[in-house]
Amino acid sequence: MATLENGVAVSGRIDRLAETEDGVLIADFKTGRPRALVDAARLRQLALYRAALTPLYPGKRIRCVIVWTQNATVVEADEAALDDALSAALAEAARPRLSAP
Repeated sequence: MATLENGVAVSGRIDRLAETEDGVLIADFKTGRPRALVDAARLRQLALYRAALTPLYPGKRIRCVIVWTQNATVVEADEAALDDALSAALAEAARPRLSAP
């Protein structure tokens, strides 16, 4: 559980985290058919994880990968795509919620 700078609460469980001298690697394990690209839902998940960890690792590049367990394929998420996914998630969180009477 983490709260981002804008007050958005993030809850999740990172499957694996590795820290090196100059970087951090977030690995999320997935079952199912391996894919060459990271889809929107997984990008959002990884982007939120990265945003939650950024204050904990100042000055370090945080890379995000999906590991497909069926054949141990590793796909790294593009940093620009992660930035876009985070922006979309934060914009969605800022929208007012409608409630039924």
